[in-house]
Amino acid sequence: MRYGDHIEAFRDAIVDAFSSRQALAQFAKATGQVKSLAASVGDGPLEDMAYDFLEVVKARNGEAGLATVMDTALVRRPGNDSLLALARKLGADRPASAADLLHIRALDLRPLEEVWRKALAIPRKRLVVLMLCGAEQTVIGNVIERLRLHLGVPASTSNSRLRLDERFTPVDKTLDLIVRLKPRLAQEHVVCMVDADSAPDDAVARLLPGLFAAYADALAHHLVLLLNTRADCTAPERCILLPAPRFQDTDLYEWVEDVTRDKGWPPDLRDDFKLWLHKAVDEAVFPPTDVAYFALENAIRLLSQNLPQAALRERFRQPP
Repeated sequence: MRYGDHIEAFRDAIVDAFSSRQALAQFAKATGQVKSLAASVGDGPLEDMAYDFLEVVKARNGEAGLATVMDTALVRRPGNDSLLALARKLGADRPASAADLLHIRALDLRPLEEVWRKALAIPRKRLVVLMLCGAEQTVIGNVIERLRLHLGVPASTSNSRLRLDERFTPVDKTLDLIVRLKPRLAQEHVVCMVDADSAPDDAVARLLPGLFAAYADALAHHLVLLLNTRADCTAPERCILLPAPRFQDTDLYEWVEDVTRDKGWPPDLRDDFKLWLHKAVDEAVFPPTDVAYFALENAIRLLSQNLPQAALRERFRQPP
């Protein structure tokens, strides 16, 4: 089946995964299909911009361009139900993502993991509310993936994502949606993300008492709520603040060691790969998280090509 025959479904999945103009623009640029979304399709409703973007890609690069868009979307939003459903329908295999290759001790997430492991180990405490302040969506996706793996939750059942805001899903409605997860908790652990970065200042503080009251009875499985708030928010009582993720350049070097260990590469080729990746993050000692993830995603695409060592040496001599 062809992507071009399902442009409207593709548009809907893209809008669901990248639900703001800024997110859509960053994603479109990351696909390499356009230099600028605004320059290519102009301004307008989000749905129209996404549709026009896909039409531009189709006109310029055909099915290959649309396949690249899907691959990039799955890498950046690996847990999005709409993207995964469309990819399965069209027979598109999910590509390796940074989350797949970083494994459970995921680089910048190790300090976060120490916090949530302790919280999840407490006996008879099944409702755990975690908070991230001002995190990028890529980081949130990776944290959810780590939590899912820690609890052994199947990927197909761990994609509860809600948005807490004043206009569409205020506190009462958000609480109602979380309470509806009770039937699932009788059978399995549940990881739920609540995006509250545009919520009123006191929204989280008003949400939590109702939440703990609704789940006052003993639970058979864990309900882990991950709240993503603005960078300047403070954690209310009974809410566990996760430290901000942070990369170091040596984390990237360790990653290279991990993913090339079984490839039979000579040490100098591995060093070339490390230096190439270091350049991709502007040689920063502490690269921004979104920059580091983007560099890793490009590195994964390169590895997935299974190039001969001579071709890799040549590639590592070129700018990332």
